[in-house]
Amino acid sequence: MPGDGRHIEDVVLGREGVLRAIVREPRTKRELTDAVSSSRSTVDRAIRELLDVGLVAQADGKYEATMAAACALDAVETFHDRMRGVSDAVDVLGHLPPDTPLDPLFLDGAEVYVTSPEMPDDVVQRLFDSVEGASHVRGIAPVVLSGHL
Repeated sequence: MPGDGRHIEDVVLGREGVLRAIVREPRTKRELTDAVSSSRSTVDRAIRELLDVGLVAQADGKYEATMAAACALDAVETFHDRMRGVSDAVDVLGHLPPDTPLDPLFLDGAEVYVTSPEMPDDVVQRLFDSVEGASHVRGIAPVVLSGHL
């Protein structure tokens, strides 16, 4: 179903549990109802939506994932990873002005460390440990300790 991807995105995000169960292994409606702990009517609606966007096919009384389903779940997992990165970095990013040019790739693979009053240098030691074997380093900090740079 060609388009901007928003419809398939809505279906995948709304029916992720059912889709994940089908990707793991082909299942009947009854097996899906048990696997996702949902009502039969909820599973019926989910299957109908997943069939409509081409993520699921029916064969031999079971529903199985299409190649598009595997690609969609991979994209959703990437989305979830990025959202966790944003969530982890919210406090740090809050120190930047809203118009700061920041490439979204900045958060790919990022780890956020926040110092504590009890051990203020702990975050600097973590930085040193992570930089030691790194080929690239990206960072932001509300305060820079000149003696550590």
